[in-house]
Amino acid sequence: KHAFLTAVDSDPNANHEFRYRKAGGEDWTTVKSGISVSASEFSVRIDNLEPLTEYEYMFVCGNNQSRIQSFTTEDTLQVPNMNFDSWWLKKKIWYPNPENNQPYVWDSGNDGVTTVGGPSNTEPEYEKVVKGTACHMYSKAIIGVFASGSVYTGQFLGKSGLNGTMNQGYPYTCRPTSFNGYYIYHPKTINKAKSPYTDMKGSMDRGCIYAALLDIDEPHYLHSGKPETFIDLDKDPCVIAVARIEVGETGDEYKEFNIEFKYHDLVRVPKYVLITISSSARGDYFTGGEGSEMYVDELSFGFE
Repeated sequence: KHAFLTAVDSDPNANHEFRYRKAGGEDWTTVKSGISVSASEFSVRIDNLEPLTEYEYMFVCGNNQSRIQSFTTEDTLQVPNMNFDSWWLKKKIWYPNPENNQPYVWDSGNDGVTTVGGPSNTEPEYEKVVKGTACHMYSKAIIGVFASGSVYTGQFLGKSGLNGTMNQGYPYTCRPTSFNGYYIYHPKTINKAKSPYTDMKGSMDRGCIYAALLDIDEPHYLHSGKPETFIDLDKDPCVIAVARIEVGETGDEYKEFNIEFKYHDLVRVPKYVLITISSSARGDYFTGGEGSEMYVDELSFGFE
């Protein structure tokens, strides 16, 4: 719904403007304000465009007019089941997908949690909802090992000892500007902690919500016992943009979140999106509070 236009001219002191229109249209929209000038380069951001639409544009500087060029805006797709209305119960294990849906869009640690005993700790919620069905997750310890409740785009692959392996990410090539939704969070005091977060023991747990746009050719493989397989959202070169927050106690009413995507790169187009929500923000390091619980509902991407 927006685009960046750039032009070069040798006379920065002349009157200059950009013009754009839908391809094949007759009337031009003229942009004179908001144009940045750096040496001989002119640039401007234009907004309120329509998705999947071809536009033409040109640059006028004094008496000089550029040739007409064109671009096509991208789509504004959502990830399937971002409202968590579809669930599948298979052999007492809950999956946040329609029944027999392949490949998975969403998964959790339920396969690993139920293998060593106990019920799923990520499950559908029918009463505390914004509308339809929500996702409820909670942290617990299983035979002494901490397991955060979580939901993510991707698929759980299997267990490796007391650790889990998974593919992270869902094919996605759009570039949203915000990540939105609703959550309830009830934290507990952190009573399970492992390196490098042992100093967090005794402090209040926090939940995490994030979405990352990734430039990868296949889903990212993660082994929960090998931190070197974790994606560094700040430093990994495959990360194009991130929208994330850590959350604290909310009470019993849903709280809305609207997180802006921070783009590291405005040129590359993502191939996958990784959405992760966890009842313990350091759960991937087996650190958190038993009983911390999160409800999430009605997730969406914004493109304004």
